[in-house]
Amino acid sequence: MSGTSGAGIRGGFTGGRPGAALASLEVDADLAARDGVVHARDWLTDIASYLGERQDLQDIRYRTLTSRLELREGRLAMQDLKLEGPDTDWRGAGRIDLAGPLEVALVVKLPAGFRPDLGSMSPLADLLKGDDGRIALGLRLTGRASGPEVSLDLAKSGRQAGWR
Repeated sequence: MSGTSGAGIRGGFTGGRPGAALASLEVDADLAARDGVVHARDWLTDIASYLGERQDLQDIRYRTLTSRLELREGRLAMQDLKLEGPDTDWRGAGRIDLAGPLEVALVVKLPAGFRPDLGSMSPLADLLKGDDGRIALGLRLTGRASGPEVSLDLAKSGRQAGWR
């Protein structure tokens, strides 16, 4: 991720035996960033074929990005993620175990007029459009942070198209 960011951070840890500080680390943060890019190509490669001529959407440009973060016992919980950009808007929440798996649910609103390349099923994508003419897709990230698996969550697709 690159851009101008800031955070209000509160936290603490306990010293002692080796590893005690990391195990006891607790952090609460309100993240706010603006005018940047989330470099997501590494974890969006599985959906690149659906982007057709819009491969640039793998680098997620944003005007504003906010989220509430809580770190407890080596687990980072992300709440109320809101990313608003010139191309896409995102909402999400989830958790990332620093030494293990992640589970993050996201909804992305695609650019107005853009239809993912779904082959013969492409016309069905129009069913996911909201009143604003934009398609909302639910995504789920699971696995390890270094190479998460990205899957489509149809239960969240379309239904979230009305958020502001």
